[in-house]
Amino acid sequence: MKKLKTLALVFTLVLSIALLTGCTSSNAGNGAAGNNGTNDTTSGDNAGGSNSGDNAAGDDTADDGADDGEAQLTDAVGEITAVGEDGTVEVALYSGDADVSDYANADLSGFLPTEDTQTLTVGDAVAVYTAADGVLTEADAAALTAGAMVIFSSDAEGQLVQIVVVSTAEDAAA
Repeated sequence: MKKLKTLALVFTLVLSIALLTGCTSSNAGNGAAGNNGTNDTTSGDNAGGSNSGDNAAGDDTADDGADDGEAQLTDAVGEITAVGEDGTVEVALYSGDADVSDYANADLSGFLPTEDTQTLTVGDAVAVYTAADGVLTEADAAALTAGAMVIFSSDAEGQLVQIVVVSTAEDAAA
């Protein structure tokens, strides 16, 4: 009987040590990152809407910086002031603090015009989309008209990647 009690005590001690070791390893790994045991990694479903994954391409192209090997895009807001026959679009830039990464539902009401303009070259590699009623639809350069409010995205090298037409001059007049 004494052997059984000793064996039970040793077994209980081994289980207790195993449990404490498992808990300590888990928290130590997260605490070492300086986040007090919390997991604050950013998912690919967050993009400013915060990067809600509802970007124009629908494939997390405009990412929130998650370390998944995809290129980080920079978004800008503007109003098309002129469309050239050579594939260029003149855009009057706007500034604001609102998040614009949820392209299908972007609210640009908090953006104000600046004095800056930018000329965009819309080549074959540039994706063009229109946003209406929370849905993004592929379009072509014909959707880029004077008076349209757009969100355009550039890659790390400053190359234009996509343009989303959020509203047109006709929408504003209605």
